[in-house]
Amino acid sequence: MKLSGNTRTVIAPSGTGKLSFRVLVTTIAASVSVFAHANPLTGSWLTEDGNSVVSIGVCSDAIDRFCGYLVRFPSTGSTALDRAMCRFRLLGGLRLTGDDLADGWFFDVESGNAYSLTIRAGESQGTLDLRLFTQVELFGKTIHWTRSETPVMPVDDKQQSTTCTF
Repeated sequence: MKLSGNTRTVIAPSGTGKLSFRVLVTTIAASVSVFAHANPLTGSWLTEDGNSVVSIGVCSDAIDRFCGYLVRFPSTGSTALDRAMCRFRLLGGLRLTGDDLADGWFFDVESGNAYSLTIRAGESQGTLDLRLFTQVELFGKTIHWTRSETPVMPVDDKQQSTTCTF
C-alpha cells in the first residue's frame, strides 16, 4: 500500500486483477451450477414419445440461461448423422421466472419448426409440462416429459438407439 497525503492508493501486484476476476467468475459459475442441480426443472427428461432423452441445465454459452441438449435418441442409421445429433440443442434461451423457465425456444426436429417455450413442473412429481406456442401462449400446445434417472436405457428391443457418450 502506498500512502500519499490524506488518501490511500492501493497498488496490487501485477496479474492479481486477472486472478481476482477468475475467482469471481468461478464462484458465480459454481453458484449457478449448484442452483441448476437443485432446480426441479433441470436434469434428464424422457420425451413424450418415450424414444429420446433431453438433458436440461445451464447453457454452455450463457450461465444465466437454461438449455436442453439431446443425449439419447433412436438411431438414424447413419453414424455421421447420429454424431451430429448428439448434444444437439433442442431448446434454449430459457430464464428462471418464479418457478418456471420462460422466454425460451424449442426446435422440433421432425417438423423443422421453432416455437416459443415455457417450462413448468407437471402436476405429477417427476414430470414437466412444456408449453409450445408461436405468438400467444394461450393458443399453444403442451407436451409432457417424464424424469429419466439415467439417459442410458433401451428404447425398444427392435429399435436401435444412440446414446451420446462424449
